[in-house]
Amino acid sequence: QLIINAPTCGPLLKKLGLVTPTDSRLKIISKYRLRMVQYSLTEYVSLLADERFCDLDFTVVREHVPFLRDITYEQLKAAVKRHKEQTPPRSYKHPNLANVLPYMNGSALDDENVEGEARNVNKSRDSSSGIRSRRTSLIHFPRLPSVRHLMRASARGSIFDLRKSTETKMEANEERLIFIKALRAAYHLLIERGEVESRGFLPYSLFRSLDYAQDKAARGQPLADWEALCVASNSLASHVKMVLLRVKRIFRLRAITINEFHTELEHFGMLFLVQELLAFIKAHEIAEKAFKDLSQGDGRDELTLAENVVLQESVDQVLLAEQALDEFDEKEVQQIKSHYACHIILSKAAAYYETLSRQGLMSEREAGEFLEEMEAHILHTKECQDSSHAGEISDRHKLEMVPDDGWSPLHLSSSNAKSVTENMKEDADEV
Repeated sequence: QLIINAPTCGPLLKKLGLVTPTDSRLKIISKYRLRMVQYSLTEYVSLLADERFCDLDFTVVREHVPFLRDITYEQLKAAVKRHKEQTPPRSYKHPNLANVLPYMNGSALDDENVEGEARNVNKSRDSSSGIRSRRTSLIHFPRLPSVRHLMRASARGSIFDLRKSTETKMEANEERLIFIKALRAAYHLLIERGEVESRGFLPYSLFRSLDYAQDKAARGQPLADWEALCVASNSLASHVKMVLLRVKRIFRLRAITINEFHTELEHFGMLFLVQELLAFIKAHEIAEKAFKDLSQGDGRDELTLAENVVLQESVDQVLLAEQALDEFDEKEVQQIKSHYACHIILSKAAAYYETLSRQGLMSEREAGEFLEEMEAHILHTKECQDSSHAGEISDRHKLEMVPDDGWSPLHLSSSNAKSVTENMKEDADEV
């Protein structure tokens, strides 16, 4: 009887209105939610200042993060101001709002934009069918490009590789091990920030790659965590593929169509690899900054030769990862990054409510309702495979819809503005 009554009495009392919160309490909860929206919007702006996420598609964010759907122009400006105040001046970068500002003039679309939206939906369907036609076998599970191929394409000697003394090499070995520890701390930081899940394939492959890299570094070999990540990731993909091949046979035995299953598999592979590459690049950025701060903390303005060797090796590793990312389809990567950003924003919003609950500002029941809402949005984000979303404005109209107030142009990156201009020119030529 206790097993039945315990989980049902709470929802029953709430349904009967016996635990209805007072009006004053509802106002407080509403205020907390408003602050959560402001916090999440500031986090979104900070993502737009990150080179990895500067081209996020706002229609994806608006679809999967409902509480940012109706943000106003003034709220956006306030979030940019908060982001600037919270960021150290030396590391501050203007957020790229080229894909956000056009939507601040209202969500209503004119007839021409509606037609453009319909074309985008059809393009999305055509793209999906094209992707399915390419995914004819589970053998084509996405894999990271060949390390040797990328190294040949980007082979270039480091000025620090010349005439290194035995003492410098030994010092570099120690500095390399320190840097790997900084990378491990950076991955843990990304987990705390909600950019990487605490469990699953992604953190396993990232930390596994550091184990491989640490073993090599202990033997005096250069930093090679990118190569180690390729080995860890591709071996993991092979194991996953073997499991899914068995699932495929089960589908066949039950006479169930597996075309959608192929699409799901390929989507999972692309999602996994792109998130892995983004986390790898960001972790190196964090580790490089921490390594420099630690090395210069003793009052020295310049790094030693050994420290420069390790930093150059890190730069080379990031270059290989960026080249691997460039080999994927640009549009697909943008959509994956946009959905990935939604996951980050929702995770941070959930963490905000968890903090309020730990501080005693919200009860577990109150926080639990919001956490369930965030969990549902995160699940929907993970399952979404759409390449376009409702309300998307064509590139030809984006510049026309940017508010002309002297502030907005400052937050349009030159690369994105050029891209939109070129698209407008192409559309005009077609007309």
